Amino acid sequence: MAREDISFQTSDNVTLRGWFYKPANVSERLPCLVMAHGFSALKEMDLNTFAEYFTSKLSLTCLVYDNRGFGDSDTKEGQPRQEIIPAQQTSDYSDAITYAQTRLEVDRKKIGIWGSSYSGGHVLWVGAVDKRVKAVLSQVPCVDGYSNFNRLIRPDFVDGLNELFEQDRHARAQGKTPGTLPVVDENPQAPSALPTPDSYTFFTGWAKKSPWKNEVTVKSIEAFREYNPSAHIHHISPTPLLMTVAQNDVLTPTNLSLEAYSRALEPKQLHLLPGGHFDGYSGPNFESNAGTQVEFLKKWLSACKTDERPQHLEQGLRRLLEWRHCLSNWSLDGDVECAGILYAEHMASRRVAIEMRSAFDVLFWLGLMCDTTASVINNRPLIISDRDSCALSVPPFANKTATRKDTNYSTEMNKVHSTDNSRFEDLDPGTVNIWNLELMQQHHSQAASSTIEAILQGAIPVKVLLWRKLGVLKSIINHPIDQAVVEQHIKEAVEVADLWKSTYGPFIRQCIQSHNQLEFKVQSWYVILAAHFHLACLFIADCIEHIDSSQITRTGRQSMRIASALTLEMTKDSAYTIADLARVCIPSNTTYEEYRSSGMDNNIHHAIKATALLSEPWTEVLTEALSKAFETMLNWLAIS
Repeated sequence: MAREDISFQTSDNVTLRGWFYKPANVSERLPCLVMAHGFSALKEMDLNTFAEYFTSKLSLTCLVYDNRGFGDSDTKEGQPRQEIIPAQQTSDYSDAITYAQTRLEVDRKKIGIWGSSYSGGHVLWVGAVDKRVKAVLSQVPCVDGYSNFNRLIRPDFVDGLNELFEQDRHARAQGKTPGTLPVVDENPQAPSALPTPDSYTFFTGWAKKSPWKNEVTVKSIEAFREYNPSAHIHHISPTPLLMTVAQNDVLTPTNLSLEAYSRALEPKQLHLLPGGHFDGYSGPNFESNAGTQVEFLKKWLSACKTDERPQHLEQGLRRLLEWRHCLSNWSLDGDVECAGILYAEHMASRRVAIEMRSAFDVLFWLGLMCDTTASVINNRPLIISDRDSCALSVPPFANKTATRKDTNYSTEMNKVHSTDNSRFEDLDPGTVNIWNLELMQQHHSQAASSTIEAILQGAIPVKVLLWRKLGVLKSIINHPIDQAVVEQHIKEAVEVADLWKSTYGPFIRQCIQSHNQLEFKVQSWYVILAAHFHLACLFIADCIEHIDSSQITRTGRQSMRIASALTLEMTKDSAYTIADLARVCIPSNTTYEEYRSSGMDNNIHHAIKATALLSEPWTEVLTEALSKAFETMLNWLAIS
């Protein structure tokens, strides 16, 4: 990769300097990751290692710079060097983004931000307020300055520091030189900004091989106490967030970071690193740390299509939609004013159209499911709107919903029977809205009396409808609307979830209980279907909490949801169900310890390794469901 020395101006005319990294022999515009270091640290202190690693693994550029007043960067006229004011440093991040967007090598719509320790808090703030950011990587962050200050500073030292803050303010007012303190000190009893042994080891080690200075202004420490970078962490969504937390962090305490992470909304990812605050910069933990960040960047920044919709999928679905209208017209009954060969050709075309229509419906519905799930996960608009999708009249899988009443789950666990399609014969293809909840309730009211295969097929439209309702709630977060309309959308989403749980919940529970007695086709089908549904429920619970906290709902309804623990119960039910799905998918007669110690790839869950379902196209969502359920339970443990 190539490295270039760069400089740019901030909005208050301060020159910041750093490096720009880019892969070799690449001519197209690439995403850019903007990087700055933490409290008093310089770019030479391992940021070059991260930038080189990222650009060697990904088609990605990195903009690395020194914070104002440190290293190679200037400071504002009249302001001392070695001073850290969070508001200035967060503003500088946005100015660095602006500079990156002006470079010819950079795709201006694909900007990520990376920060560590103090700057790990900065990126939480910037990611929430600067919506040019498309990915946020926060490593061992400072999330709450006040709590962090009180954890670092002994209580009997606080009064002395408060006196020092006051004296420094008076000295500055009189035009005197601002007071300073060492960043670290070998003696933990001595005054310093970061009084932990691992801080002393890290910084003094770098003092021998970099221009780092063991000094910050007194005002920097006062500003640290008043800084709360995670205050808006729930506003980062829908921008993806990766938070890396050290399990034994005493500098930016682990439990503070986990609590802040629990307030972030999807999409988000938590990476727990063994060791302390500085152990992810180098040594044995570097590869795990940087490798996880590369995978996150590959998923959310390198591959993101911010301005481009998937044209190949859109064109294919639009073409299918056009052909389906043609097939519908050809297959309609009616008088034909022709004779002989022309009549025979017309009848032949009609027979072909009737035969093809079913196949086209299945193919179109498959694309519709892909579009619905992908649009929500990737925060992009739907390709096939509700209006366009209604051309299906009813989902092709729903046509197999049976009307028999003489069977139940137990007797049907190993049987597949033919089904009765008569209930759908009279539906007008041009007028039926497949997303109408009342219509769907009618179609699924007798699902309990169907065969296993028919039940699974009938559950698919409800699952897809729930994902479409989730998409509406996510759009409300970004574009608030009238409170009454918001309440209606929340109500509809909850009703769809309730329809699934009342109709298919008992069936899924019995499948879980009888998992080892089911055919593999049924096992894989119900696992992915249920995981998709419950992942949507977890996202919906997050959305409702976010909407309620944003005060864009009616106070009375909001209070009722809180009193009834609506989102908590939805989250508990879905997280536990996903955990049960994971448990039963471990091969029978194998303990978890035996499974982990076997030769199987431990990074791939058994249900994913052995599953290939054409009816559930996006198997990756199963991975998302397992990750989300794990993170939810981990958050509960962190809070308890």
